[in-house]
Amino acid sequence: ARTGMDHVPTTSADFDKIKSALLVKANAGVAKMSGGRITKVPTSLEDAKVIGRALITEEGTKAWKRLTGMDHVPTTAADFDSIKAKLLEKASGDLSKITNGLITKVPTSLEEAKSLGLAIMKKEGTAAWKRVTGMDHVPTTSADFDKIKANLLAKANVGLRRITKGRITKVPTSLAEAKSMGQALITEEGTK
Repeated sequence: ARTGMDHVPTTSADFDKIKSALLVKANAGVAKMSGGRITKVPTSLEDAKVIGRALITEEGTKAWKRLTGMDHVPTTAADFDSIKAKLLEKASGDLSKITNGLITKVPTSLEEAKSLGLAIMKKEGTAAWKRVTGMDHVPTTSADFDKIKANLLAKANVGLRRITKGRITKVPTSLAEAKSMGQALITEEGTK
């Protein structure tokens, strides 16, 4: 009676009835074993692909969210700004350690970099400013700002790699890069 039949199957209809009864039981077993993440035994290659993709996306998205706070790959400029801010925030703690507390975040404007430079040079001297930025003067041009930003981003990226255990290796500099990073991480983490 485990098959739902009281006789030996002799027709394709009998076989279909047995198959159906066994699949119901197998589906319940698979659902239980997978904690509900897989609810049915795939009956075709296409079914298996759909289930696999869904699991990879689900598990990978959990890892992406843990690391970035975002539950999807960025698709808009606002998403990009959000993820960039979140990753810079994560890296800032390490940046502070690397610079002995002199710089707690990557400046986002020339004015902010200038103000930061003046404060550090006044408090710690030019040598301290040069040690953490590679410059011996306060930034006055966009080229100066770009140099400081690149230098501090490189330091922040080292910290970000460490904090995320290599899963995110740098703060993205464009929406396309953020999207690519997200898709790669979701796939990689989802297949572990």
